Amino acid sequence: METELALTADQQARVRNAFEDMQREAVVEGARYISLEEDLEARFREREVSETELKAALAKIEESRAKLRFVHLSAHPALLDVLTKPQIDTYNRLRGYKVPG
Repeated sequence: METELALTADQQARVRNAFEDMQREAVVEGARYISLEEDLEARFREREVSETELKAALAKIEESRAKLRFVHLSAHPALLDVLTKPQIDTYNRLRGYKVPG
């Protein structure tokens, strides 16, 4: 949406940096999340999981999923200092978000 938002060169760089930071963190946490899910699946296949172990594994998986979601969603508020109010309004309109009014 670079064109639609009429981003300046500075804004483009700052958005790109924020995205790259988010992507780097998401890849790491995403790999952890997948590994935890694969481990749980393997334990089920091998029939080596007690109720206590299942609860602990699910807690770790949900913690990782929440971290991954946080990484993705926390990038949005960080851009509030980069974009102008009209740019934010345009972004919300183009994304189909309900704009308060």
